[in-house]
Amino acid sequence: MTGPAAEAAGPSAPPAPAASSKAGGAEDIAGSHTNSAARAIAIVEFLASRPGQTFTLSDIARRCGLRKSTAYTILGTLHEAGWLTRSPADLRYGLGPTLITIGKMAEEARPEVTLARPVMQALAVELQRECVLSTAMGDEIVVLETTGVTGVRGRARQPGQRVPMVAPFGTVFVAWHDSPGRKEWYRRSALAEPERIQELEHILEATVRRGYVVTIKSDPHDRMNQVMNAVPDEATIQDVRRLLREQLSNLPPVEYLVSDETPEHRYMVETLQAPIFDADHAPRYALTVNDIDRELDRDTVARLGARVRAAADQVTAAISAHARQTWNPDAPR
Repeated sequence: MTGPAAEAAGPSAPPAPAASSKAGGAEDIAGSHTNSAARAIAIVEFLASRPGQTFTLSDIARRCGLRKSTAYTILGTLHEAGWLTRSPADLRYGLGPTLITIGKMAEEARPEVTLARPVMQALAVELQRECVLSTAMGDEIVVLETTGVTGVRGRARQPGQRVPMVAPFGTVFVAWHDSPGRKEWYRRSALAEPERIQELEHILEATVRRGYVVTIKSDPHDRMNQVMNAVPDEATIQDVRRLLREQLSNLPPVEYLVSDETPEHRYMVETLQAPIFDADHAPRYALTVNDIDRELDRDTVARLGARVRAAADQVTAAISAHARQTWNPDAPR
């Protein structure tokens, strides 16, 4: 993945489903979550992050950090339930038809992606760039939907891709958080120096005033891309998560986040991002235009940023309208 778009949309490293953060032996799934449900989720998310691909038992066990005997049992259960398919010719596993029904039901229950999709498609056509819808889930950012074409140096994102929400990733969410929410982000990002925190506070405040996030190409951005691209595709999901967290926390986050004090009148813009608020007015989602990769003046950046924010506001309005239509005053509260 090219550009700090991963801040809201996920990096170009192999998509990492929820898994463990330990480097040790097998079955370190999701830290202390060593039960069968967590292992099954890890397998399904691993396959979902690689649409159209199939894998052998050995592949899945290795990539998910499981013993083959454990993986065999879980894969058998998922196959019987229709969550996975298994080729009788080569015994390779892929996503199964039952997940189609589950996905449709989930989309009906959580219509945000459906509401955002036409807005994203229109914006992608207008700007001729990829648009990504993402959400914050715990300490990670997860891609929900993508549409449009990638830039020259870009790489298409996939729904299900994840990135740790450590600074600068998550600026588009954290800027609208209260002080405790920001402090938790700093803590998770291993930021302790008052000067760096103060710099980020200025950037977050400028982001709120502006209404959108601007990221620019810089040396830290290039180093971040090197981190993303250095993760081998055969790495286990535990390795991916651990490497991203360790490496990204060592990169200075403020050098490619534009603030009101950024001195240049022209800069190489990588992404534009705006928050989408849920029915409770929380910054739950983010709309990102990726791989802009053009040198723009301040007026052009302001015009494009306002356009992205307007699109995000359109989705926010649609979510609020849908919540009002489906609200049942007789339901238990």
